[in-house]
Amino acid sequence: MKIFIIVLFCFSFIISTHAQDKIMFIDGTEILSKVKEINNTEIKYKLFDNQDGPTIITLKKNIFIIKYENGTKEVFTENLIKDSPKNIQVEAELITNYCVKKGNKIIDAFYGVTFNNYGAGILNNYWPIPNNITNKYCIGGAFEYLVNDKIGIGAEITYRVLSGSADEERYRWDSLYRISENFKMDIKYEKLRTFAKINVHFYKTNKVDFYSNFGLGLVFERIEFNQEPPSINYPNFQNYRNDNRTTFGIKAGLGLRAYLSDVFGIHAELSIGGPIARIGFCYKL
Repeated sequence: MKIFIIVLFCFSFIISTHAQDKIMFIDGTEILSKVKEINNTEIKYKLFDNQDGPTIITLKKNIFIIKYENGTKEVFTENLIKDSPKNIQVEAELITNYCVKKGNKIIDAFYGVTFNNYGAGILNNYWPIPNNITNKYCIGGAFEYLVNDKIGIGAEITYRVLSGSADEERYRWDSLYRISENFKMDIKYEKLRTFAKINVHFYKTNKVDFYSNFGLGLVFERIEFNQEPPSINYPNFQNYRNDNRTTFGIKAGLGLRAYLSDVFGIHAELSIGGPIARIGFCYKL
C-alpha cells in the first residue's frame, strides 16, 4: 500500500510539472503560469509555483505569445510594434527555432549502399569480372560547419571494399596441341573518396533538416589480384598484380537529418558520385 501511494504521488508530480502555461511578454520575459481568463483587454493568471496565491492581471497588449500545457499556442501579433527592434528580435527568435542554425558543427557517420561494380581498371587490363561476391561494404563520415542559417561547408570521406572471385581460362602448348586450363582468380577492389563540399539547407523545422549538397575531390582506387597458376608451365605468370589509380571526382546529393534530441539524430542521403544511398547517425556540436 505504501508503495502504491508513493508511485501515485510521483505520477501526480510528473503530470503537474508538465501542466503549465508559458507566457512570453513583448519585452522577451517568460514566466511559467496557469492562465485563468483572457478577455478583450486583460489576461488573468496565477504563478505556476504559487497557484494558491493571488490572481495576477496584466494588460493583453503586453503579451506576445502564450504556450499552453497541451502544446497549443496563442500569438498576439497585433501587439507587436514594428518599429521596436526588441519586439522584432523576440518574434524572429520564436519563428526561427530551427534544429540547425549558424555556427552549428555537425558530424555524420553512415553506412553506404553501392552497385556491384569493380571500376574501370579491371576492364582496361582485360581481367575477368568476378561472378561471386563474398565481401561488400561502404562506410564513411562527414563534417559540416554552418557559416549561416542556410549554407554549410565541410568535408566527406567514404571507404568501399568489394571482394569476389572469377574463373579464368588460360592456354598452354603441349607438343603440338594447345591445352586449355582453368584456375580461380580472387579479386579485391578498394575505393577511397575524399570531397570538400557545400550544403544548402532549403527546408528546416525544429526537428527536421532537408538539404542538398555538391562536392569536389579525389577518388583513389586499388585493385588487387591474387592468382593461382594452374600448372608449372607458366614461369612468367604473375602471382600478384596490383593496380592503383587516382582520379578527380564530383558528387551531388539530396538528404535529410531528423533530430531525436537537441544534438542527436538520424541521417539519410541519396547521391550521385558517392554511395547511391546512405543511412546513419548525426551529432550536432
